[in-house]
Amino acid sequence: MRRRSKLTDLSKRVIEYFCSKMDLTQSQIAELLEVDKSFISRVRNGERELSSFHLERLAVALGVDVGVMLIGAVKSTNKKLRPNLQEIADLCEKAILTADRAIKDMKSERVHKQAS
Repeated sequence: MRRRSKLTDLSKRVIEYFCSKMDLTQSQIAELLEVDKSFISRVRNGERELSSFHLERLAVALGVDVGVMLIGAVKSTNKKLRPNLQEIADLCEKAILTADRAIKDMKSERVHKQAS
């Protein structure tokens, strides 16, 4: 049950991020995801969760990696972390960005080898 609440909270933050920081409406987000706007409303109210497919689609729409989008969504909340937790959050952010770059490089290398 705890896992679900964390995913639900993250999903809510992502929708809030798109609504407040990206200035999109729930209807526009629903259109991007090809879902009913009531689904987005339920995500925003903590009743449903976004899938990995939804997260990937939103990141593509933004033109960023999923990790970057999630970091932005989490950072957009004005919650202050205790210093030791902030240090962990900063290290996690660095790891996510490094992994995103590595994945992008591996995909690029794979495409380059297939073209050769």
